[in-house]
Amino acid sequence: MAKTKSIGIRVTPEVNKEIERLKEAFGFGSFGEMLESFVRILQLVDQDIFRIESHPREWSKKDVQNYLSGGNSDWTDPRTGELGKLLWRRLRERFGQDGVERARELLEK
Repeated sequence: MAKTKSIGIRVTPEVNKEIERLKEAFGFGSFGEMLESFVRILQLVDQDIFRIESHPREWSKKDVQNYLSGGNSDWTDPRTGELGKLLWRRLRERFGQDGVERARELLEK
């Protein structure tokens, strides 16, 4: 049997409402199931970002599209871009602000 852990958290009514909305939208049976799925998505995002060996200064527009748009577009909500923000934050952590600026510059061309 898998080990389980209970966590107790207090959230504002607004956060609780958003959690319930996400549970319903994605068909999760429980908060734990939702949390587990989101953690897995974050792990996949991290894998993709940290697999990149070159610095954005060396990228072409096609590289940016492959690294940040192609495989990761499935994880980004087109309406809110919420997970897209995570990708950019992870990119900044890995390559610094100049890397983010270079990637944005290439995407805008």
